Amino acid sequence: VRNKWQNRINLNINQQLAAEVFSPHNCAIYVVPAPVEEPINTHELTWAFTEAKYTRGDGMELIYKPEYKRKQDVGGNAAGGGNSHCSWASIKRVNIPHKQIDTDCQEIVCLFLGQDNQLRQQFLKDLARIEGAVYLFGVSN
Repeated sequence: VRNKWQNRINLNINQQLAAEVFSPHNCAIYVVPAPVEEPINTHELTWAFTEAKYTRGDGMELIYKPEYKRKQDVGGNAAGGGNSHCSWASIKRVNIPHKQIDTDCQEIVCLFLGQDNQLRQQFLKDLARIEGAVYLFGVSN
């Protein structure tokens, strides 16, 4: 990797690595409702919905709010002019119906809290307040 993509490697860029690891003390995982229906027609391999907002679950809706979107101080500008920053939240849709909310799929939200980061702490509180949010692992609100 170093030989092929030397320009993509930034050694020692994050001196707080203990804050950015998958640990029950430094991250939180919740499952939240996602779109009512799967946005991709898997039989015809076409989009069932063409507007992005209809493909988002509650976790994606939360991270797209102005108070969280593209906030560089928490690593939220991953596509900023090709100058990537470490992501502080990972959101993955799974095609499993939610047990409490009538949806065909859900989102798993993994939040890396960092150290003494108030914005990430607020995101955790907002995440826990989502109707149908289920705590799975790590720091709870």
